[in-house]
Parts: sequence; structure tokens; C-alpha cells
Amino acid sequence: MKRFFALLLFITATAHAQTFTTPQVNSDWNASSTVAQILNKPSLAAVATSGAYIDLSGKPSLSTVATTGNFADLLSKPTTLAGYGITDGVSSASLATTLSGYATTSALSAGLNTKFAIPTGTTSQYVRGDGTLATLPASSTGTVTSIIAGTGLNGGTITTSGTISLVPRSFGYTTRALNTCYQISATRDAMVNYGVDVTTILTLTQGQTGTVTLRTYTDSACTTGGQTVTSGTSGLPTALSVTVGLSNLGTVVLPGVIPAGSYVRLETMNTTGTPAFSARAAQEVLL
Repeated sequence: MKRFFALLLFITATAHAQTFTTPQVNSDWNASSTVAQILNKPSLAAVATSGAYIDLSGKPSLSTVATTGNFADLLSKPTTLAGYGITDGVSSASLATTLSGYATTSALSAGLNTKFAIPTGTTSQYVRGDGTLATLPASSTGTVTSIIAGTGLNGGTITTSGTISLVPRSFGYTTRALNTCYQISATRDAMVNYGVDVTTILTLTQGQTGTVTLRTYTDSACTTGGQTVTSGTSGLPTALSVTVGLSNLGTVVLPGVIPAGSYVRLETMNTTGTPAFSARAAQEVLL
């Protein structure tokens, strides 16, 4: 009897030791034994450590979503407006039905009644302001047989091919004899600037003046077709009231343009008394 109670006491003490002496710990998700193990937890084998959706295993099928994120790469895209959630869109069929009521011959004729017609023409026709066709007038044609280089140009007469160039101006200084006929150029105009000194002596009895005229002619003798280009006078026409003489030197400047082929003469004339004339250096520029 004593042994029975001793055994019962031992069993009771052991049960109390297991119940009250085992320490409690925080539950460990990764624990697979002891009281720290979480029982009946869901399987997380489908979750990858990266946390990215694409790395999940066992995830639901999303075959319609492309990994690039581009709309063009999506699979199984809807093919209708309703498939995109658009409920008030106009379909091609309904649009054709709506427009069919307007696309009638009478409606088109009424709309184009005041408009120009579109005629069928050819490349040689054009459309008049009233919408009718007209034939273009025939273009004029011609043939150039020769080109003559005029005054101031070099190149001669060109019949097939050639080059025409400007004739450079020719500057020259010369002294022309007075009252003598000469020609500057037979083919080119010339711009001239002549100077003639007029020496006059004023005495008690009379003064002296002289006139110089630049004149062109049509012949080499300077007798026909005379044309005055310019003229000038220099001197002292009034007599002195004293007993001494006074000498005066004046210059007559004669600028002008001499036509090509003309003959030129510097003509002097004793206007009063008998002055002395002397030609100065002249400038002649061929144009």
C-alpha cells in the first residue's frame, strides 16, 4: 500500500513538472519543432525572397500581361470597344448606317450644285474661271542664229557657242593739237576732259579774250555735221586806263562725251584782240 502511494506521488510530481517548468518563448515562423513552432501556418513556398511579383512561384496565371509593360506586348487584348469598357463608342457599322442617309446622289448633287465641276482634261488644257476647259495657246518658237557683241563688248559675232565679255575702259592722257581734226575711237564712245590755256594782254587801248570750242564732225576733214559739245571763253575784254600792260593767263576747261566714230576738233577763236592759245594735257577715257 505504501508503494502504491509513493508511485502515485511520483507520477503526480512528474506531471506538474512538465506542466509548469517548461518556459514559454515567442513564436518563431521558421521553427520546425518545440513550442516555438507555429502550427498550421500557410505555405509560403510561392513567395520569392526578392519580393518581386515576377519571381513568385505558384502565382495565378497572368498570361495577358507582358513583362515589358508595353501595351503592344499584351496578350489576349480585347478587340471591341466594349472589351475596353467603352459603352458609348460609335462602331464602324453604326457609323456607316448613320452616314448612308446622307450619301445619296441627290444630297451630293445639292451640295455640289454651286461648285465647279471637275472636268477630265489633257495636259494641253486649262480650267477657265467658269469651270470649263480650254486649250492652251501654242507657244511661240524661234531660233537664234547669231549674237553680235555691241559697243563695249568683246566676243564678236557668235553663231554656235562662244563668250562675250566687257571691254575694259581705256584711260589715256594726251595733248591734242588745236584746230586740228582727229578721231579718238571708231568703235567706242569716249569721255574727254580738255584744257586750253588762253593768254591775254590788257593794254591801254584794248583788252583780249579768247574762246575755245569742243566740236564733233562726221567726216575726217571736220567740215560736215558739226556739233558743239562745249565751249568756254577767257580773257580781259576791257582796256586799261593806265600806261602799263597787264598779262593774264586763263584756262578754258572743256569736258564732254564724244560718240564713237566721230571726229573732233578743238577750235580757237579771237573774240577780242589776238590772244595766244596753248593746249594742255587732256584726258580721254574710252567707254
